[in-house]
Amino acid sequence: MKIIVICPYFGKFPLYFDLFLESCRYNPEILFLIFTDQGYESRLPDNVKIATCSFEHIRALIQGKLSLDERKSRILSPYKLCDYRPAYGKIFEGYLREADFWGFCDIDLIFGKIFNILSMERFRESERVLTQGHLTFYKNTERMNTMFLKEIEKGINFQRAISFKEPAFFDEIFMPAICKANKVIQYGENRFADILPQYANLLIASSCTVKNKAKQQFYWQKGKLFVQSENSMSELMYIHLQKRMLTPYYNEADLRKEERIYFTPQGIFPARLYTREAETGNDAHVKAYRKKRWSSLSLRKVWVKLKVIRFKNQYL
Repeated sequence: MKIIVICPYFGKFPLYFDLFLESCRYNPEILFLIFTDQGYESRLPDNVKIATCSFEHIRALIQGKLSLDERKSRILSPYKLCDYRPAYGKIFEGYLREADFWGFCDIDLIFGKIFNILSMERFRESERVLTQGHLTFYKNTERMNTMFLKEIEKGINFQRAISFKEPAFFDEIFMPAICKANKVIQYGENRFADILPQYANLLIASSCTVKNKAKQQFYWQKGKLFVQSENSMSELMYIHLQKRMLTPYYNEADLRKEERIYFTPQGIFPARLYTREAETGNDAHVKAYRKKRWSSLSLRKVWVKLKVIRFKNQYL
């Protein structure tokens, strides 16, 4: 079974991009194909390919594959690509001819061993695996590659979602509902740490099956990812560090060792530098997050948020 994850990313990579790549290395079942305008000179894992291109190249590709009108093409931005993700099977079909499944992921993730969590047998039998925008897989069939064009009552359909510049959460909210309404075979629970961006500490979102515990620690070791507290330990599929500019304090040698790499509010530390002080809440992050959120607020964002809340309450 061949699985290809498509990841277009434009602008500077996160400071911990090397750790993202190292975590990809430990998932050899997946080929990660990154489209970016950034150069990367270090050696890549065998299962990661970087295709250097401009965002205008991707815009032209999308315009051609989906026949976008002038306005939709003009407002398309790197951030807006999230709403196009369910259409990647169509957009990137030229790169997916040998794939049994294709998927997409965020780049602010560090993976554990994905198939320690997901059953390969159930994966193979499914049409859609996982439902969050951070990491999702689709069976490479005509049915699933055109599913994004289906309508959903009282939701935001694809053509509507791409008609304005603000994110519409089409990939995370409305596409799962479309799949459910069309009896798509879906699989995968949220056994990952989606870290909430609005808090000083690293807290897991309530939508995840792994729940917060007192004095919890997140660490990566030999390709595996764990959350540990005083009385429990859980292996995770990945940690999502959304909207956090975490400073890495490890070096290349640390990544080759088999010791732990810790994720904390104060940065990403190798075991040799980690102390409990690193778990102190990062108030500066909260201030920066709030400032950026309020400065980017718009009436359209408020409308989308209310639409999402009402839709989730009624249909999900």
